[in-house]
Amino acid sequence: MIVEILKQEDVSRVDDALLRSYLDCSLQRLPDGFDYFEHVGEFGYFCIITEGIDLMGESIALSHWTLPSMREESFWERVELVEVQDNRGNDDVVEILVGVDTDVTVSLIMRESILDEGFMWRIKGFIYEE
Repeated sequence: MIVEILKQEDVSRVDDALLRSYLDCSLQRLPDGFDYFEHVGEFGYFCIITEGIDLMGESIALSHWTLPSMREESFWERVELVEVQDNRGNDDVVEILVGVDTDVTVSLIMRESILDEGFMWRIKGFIYEE
């Protein structure tokens, strides 16, 4: 399932406590005074992904845009940033920021466990480790 965070009520649709906590932190990291829900879609928005199958189809259909499948090279060409929240051996949270238009990105937030090893290998290629 894909939960697009387009209005305040959508936050309550995120049942997974770990993903909801990560989303709350992401919303708090936005610039001071920026009202995400007033400007949703102008610069992008957050999506919570709970099942890997949602990323593997022909495309990833969202309300405002359609992204290529993660199986397609064109998806990876659009990736601008990847962040992995290390939960000390527990299921990590992965956030993939995907460019959809000039200055517009969609943030895909998911548990690492829904991704297969091939995708994790691709994701780790975006992460700089010291």
